[in-house]
Amino acid sequence: MIAEMIDFISIISLTAASIVFLFIFLKYYKGMKAPPFWIYVFGGFFLITLVNVLAAFPRLANDLILRVIRLFGHLLFLVGVLELFKTYRSRIKFDKKQI
Repeated sequence: MIAEMIDFISIISLTAASIVFLFIFLKYYKGMKAPPFWIYVFGGFFLITLVNVLAAFPRLANDLILRVIRLFGHLLFLVGVLELFKTYRSRIKFDKKQI
């Protein structure tokens, strides 16, 4: 009973953090043409969080669906890190330093 309550509180807090994080991104960066690397990273984080939420309710999704969602989350996270690596090698437009 206590373990289930701890899991439920953990899932709710992680889901709430993801929703607030998404709201901040959508509000602050509204209308961008090309998403920067962190939107990919956040998308991956959100999918991985979704897997944790769905895993708590085994009747909602079977194991294969959870594995596929987790795979897409990890791939999005990888794309975000690769985009960050590309901007790391060249100066990004927000960088104030002169070369």
